[in-house]
Amino acid sequence: AKKEKKEKKDKKEKKEKKGKSDAEGDAELALAEAKAAEEAAAAAAAAAAAREEELRQRLTEMTSAPIAGVEFSEIESRQAALKALIKEAQEAGLAREELEQAEAKAKELKKIIKGQDKLQQAIADRDVKALQKALGKAEESPAPPA
Repeated sequence: AKKEKKEKKDKKEKKEKKGKSDAEGDAELALAEAKAAEEAAAAAAAAAAAREEELRQRLTEMTSAPIAGVEFSEIESRQAALKALIKEAQEAGLAREELEQAEAKAKELKKIIKGQDKLQQAIADRDVKALQKALGKAEESPAPPA
């Protein structure tokens, strides 16, 4: 009978120890998971910040690139690339103020493209009045293509 009591007591102690170690293990696991989540969030924030900085740099490069003497097809491709970059930057969360210069440059390029299209159409139509008007607007253009 004493032996049985001792075995029961040992089993009870083992159970209590096991329960305690399970609780400790669960706490350690929860702590490790929280730390991993925190590190992942910090890494995601750092990646987002790096992406935003890259977008800012590309926007600056595109808006400061000269257009005088550039082929017309290059102006069209720059305008399309700039519009896509602006959209990407908006989706990445860049502030509206940061995009103003790029949007102004995109409008400038669009104006040049539109003027060139009108010139080509007036030439094709052999319409002197339209050609004179298109030439006048082309001269007012920010930087007419060469």
